[in-house]
Amino acid sequence: MAPTDSDQRLLSPQAVTFLALVALPVLAFVCAVFGLILVLQGKTTAGLVFLLVLTQVFAVGGLIAWNKRKRAQQGR
Repeated sequence: MAPTDSDQRLLSPQAVTFLALVALPVLAFVCAVFGLILVLQGKTTAGLVFLLVLTQVFAVGGLIAWNKRKRAQQGR
């Protein structure tokens, strides 16, 4: 049974908006900066993990949340 009522949703529309527009992009930016700092300090493996894995996870998460937000707004 698909959740159709707003009481049954996992995240409210405000939470999805916050994730899409604030939280996930900021986390992606912080991970990218931290990864760059690690690479410049000579810790190449850890820096590349931050740059290639964590930054991408947060960026893709932001895009997914943005698409969920757009679909929810179109449904109104």
